[in-house]
Amino acid sequence: MAWKMTDNGSIATIDGNPVWLGEDGDEKAVDYAAMSKALRDANRESAGRKAELKKQSETLAWSDGIEEASALSLREGESMLSPWRTLT
Repeated sequence: MAWKMTDNGSIATIDGNPVWLGEDGDEKAVDYAAMSKALRDANRESAGRKAELKKQSETLAWSDGIEEASALSLREGESMLSPWRTLT
């Protein structure tokens, strides 16, 4: 894999973008502006998801260490879900 070269030894371009030769001989123009924008967008989306995940983790932090639903009992024989059981 290498840059496609012209007869005079410079890198070949298509629409002002350098041309990359793949292992199979496929020629691809490298659009750095579009690639840069795609990376920025992906990083922004990733940061947003990471912030949302952190927010959700902090919301559920109170449940750390609880291994069984029965550990959520408020009073003997009553769980946090007791009021909703009567609705079904």
